[in-house]
Amino acid sequence: WQYNTLRKKGYVVQGTHPVVWSPKDQSPTGDHDRLRGEGESPIEYALLKFELDGKILPAATLRPETVYGVTNLWLEPNAEYVEIAVDNEKWIVTREAVAKIRDQLKDVKSEHPVSIGDFFGKRAKNPVTNRLVPVLPANFVDPSNGTGIVMSVPAHAPYDYVALQELIGQDKLEQYGITKDEIEPVTLIKSELGENPAKSVSDSLEIKSTKEIEKLDRATGIVYKKEF
Repeated sequence: WQYNTLRKKGYVVQGTHPVVWSPKDQSPTGDHDRLRGEGESPIEYALLKFELDGKILPAATLRPETVYGVTNLWLEPNAEYVEIAVDNEKWIVTREAVAKIRDQLKDVKSEHPVSIGDFFGKRAKNPVTNRLVPVLPANFVDPSNGTGIVMSVPAHAPYDYVALQELIGQDKLEQYGITKDEIEPVTLIKSELGENPAKSVSDSLEIKSTKEIEKLDRATGIVYKKEF
């Protein structure tokens, strides 16, 4: 009665808010509904819309403030990407991301595969700085995490820094028509970690390859904690 009365008077409205969601049961799952994961809460990702040839590459990130330091985008060369229509825009995402985008109450239509190799070496426009940044392949991108499109901030993300060093060391930049100057790290946050925090921590842990997952995760934790 109280809620109905307040609603009729315009003081209470029904809205939406993020919840921990079960894609299998299509319902919210509280702490006591789960066999494991008690205390978990929704994780907020920001999708930043990079534009390329009239299509949107929505990069999912936990740190949208670092968009000013993006040097390139990463896509997984062996993953399956699709083009979907979202709110009158054409988005490129992994197939695994489509259901999650629908769960954000987006109107998703017309899903069809794309040849992701056609994107490598092309430039996408940063939605904030308007800078054109190249699209590059990276095997460390998880197709099921976010949208499968990752923005690279090599000054503040050890994975990005090490991956770029690998491409430089393998002389693969020229293959995509990209120069080293285009991917020069841009430092945004000053801390005790020096001019290039990702490089500083990666060097201290002697990380040489993107396959050193445990070391990279540790380096990422160090950088994120210091810069938080």
